[in-house]
Amino acid sequence: MAITAGLPATAAPAGDPDTPVAQDIARNSREHTVLSDSMKKAEGNIPVFVQFKGKGAYEQTQSPAVLANKQAPTNKQAEVQAIKTQVQSQAQAAAQSTGAKTLYTTHNIMRGVALQGDAAQIRALANNPEVERITPIVPKKKQNAGSVVDTGAAENWARENSGYTGKDVKIAVVDSGIDYTHADFGGPGTVEAFNKATKLTEMPAADSGLYDAKKYIGGYDLVGDSYDGTNQTAPDNNPIDCSAGGHGTHVAGTAAGYGV
Repeated sequence: MAITAGLPATAAPAGDPDTPVAQDIARNSREHTVLSDSMKKAEGNIPVFVQFKGKGAYEQTQSPAVLANKQAPTNKQAEVQAIKTQVQSQAQAAAQSTGAKTLYTTHNIMRGVALQGDAAQIRALANNPEVERITPIVPKKKQNAGSVVDTGAAENWARENSGYTGKDVKIAVVDSGIDYTHADFGGPGTVEAFNKATKLTEMPAADSGLYDAKKYIGGYDLVGDSYDGTNQTAPDNNPIDCSAGGHGTHVAGTAAGYGV
């Protein structure tokens, strides 16, 4: 038995990407990939990180030998600046389209922008072909419960006669800051000295009496005392710790203090 059937002349070819159904499927598939599980459920005004497509400036501009630690990095300032400018332009467009506030942008390791705004509005960025991933920013608290294991400190403590004493080694501590007025670094070690230092936005002079210039070399406050990852940065040139006896002071003291 033969059956003849007619199809409407306007029927779209199977798999036609321009049909509303196909577009909805593609959109849903992209949202599923771009949005983290927590972002899919997020509500209200929240901080969010939007990662843009493309390699970070360091990976983009450096040779394979540099990336493999077989060669020193080369100066690619112009190329890095171009990537930074592009990211800032993308960030501005993302903020404007969602009504969100820009907290900061990143370009060196990862291209992206941190936004503060309505979760539902920001989720719409999942349909932007320039966007790689969207995740909520979760405020973090400093803790050192796993630091001994994570850094391999226990194994190094167990070594005997390794020949490594730390003599003449300069170190940098990226943390909550450093109370350079503390006696452990040769400072006066008084509450008055700490309070005086916290009022400054510039590093006090070497002859100020607030620190020992032979022990403490200098530093910066890269984000501000109140920064927690969800607000805007407020950097200055005074790295005094956010609180007396803070985490950064503890770490710096453990690494290079006088042992007071």
